[in-house]
Order: sequence, then structure tokens, then C-alpha cells
Amino acid sequence: MKTKIIKKIPLICFCLVMAVAIDWSLAKITFFVLDPVKQYGITEVHARTQIYPAITDPIKKYVLTEVYDAGLNPDYVERLIQCESSWNNEIQVVEPDGTISSGIWQINSVNKDTIKPSERLDYKKATAWAIAKIKADGYRAWSCSYLIK
Repeated sequence: MKTKIIKKIPLICFCLVMAVAIDWSLAKITFFVLDPVKQYGITEVHARTQIYPAITDPIKKYVLTEVYDAGLNPDYVERLIQCESSWNNEIQVVEPDGTISSGIWQINSVNKDTIKPSERLDYKKATAWAIAKIKADGYRAWSCSYLIK
């Protein structure tokens, strides 16, 4: 038996993203969407395609997980650190004013009262310091923050 198509009706599906949960440690993204087919009930959809490649560098994975857990934007921080230090934890830069910026976060020596020079090269301690600094003052302490949107 053949089915005859009388009229083609275009089907347009609009899905409204309600929230996005990203688990950086598992590289899993969960979208909560309104599904018009199910009477606008909440449906959980697990994306199989990764937006970012799996993070293999332990320093980058640690930093981005801590940043995410602190409620900050890991995508922005990844670009910030790439701009500041290219994720080189041992980098030290003598600035034009004679101060020294160190580590992946390029923490400047003017902050010697709040973080020791050795801690600026310790990515875990430097990340804790940077998160507190960002929460208190925003990203303005990093020169690359003016280049990244």
C-alpha cells in the first residue's frame, strides 16, 4: 500500500535552553531543554560530541576545574592564561617597571604581601590566590584581560 503525501508541512522545533551544567572532570555537558513534543516538560539531554577536546594536561585540568567550582568562567580563564603565560608554569617575566610576573597566572611581585614568590610558581596556590583576587577585584590585575572579550 502506497502512502500519498497530500501536503508537506514544515516542522519547526524550538528548544529553549534552561540551564547548562558542565562537568570539566568528566568532559560531559548536560543541557536542560524545554521539549515541545513532551508538553514543555523538562528533558535531560547528554551531548555526545565534546565541545572542547578532553583536557590531558594535569595543570590545565586542575586550574579549570577549580575555576569552574568557584563559579567563574573557565573558557575565559583558559584564554586569559593562554595569553598571559601559554600555560608555562615556570615562566618569569621582568616587566618594564622592574617588577617580576611569575607562573601560569603571571602574578606580579607587587603582590608580595599576599603571595610569596615561591607560591606564584605553585599552580595550586597561585590558582587559589587568583580566584580570590578575581572574586574581589575582577580580572583587571591581568593585562590580557583588556585584550580578551
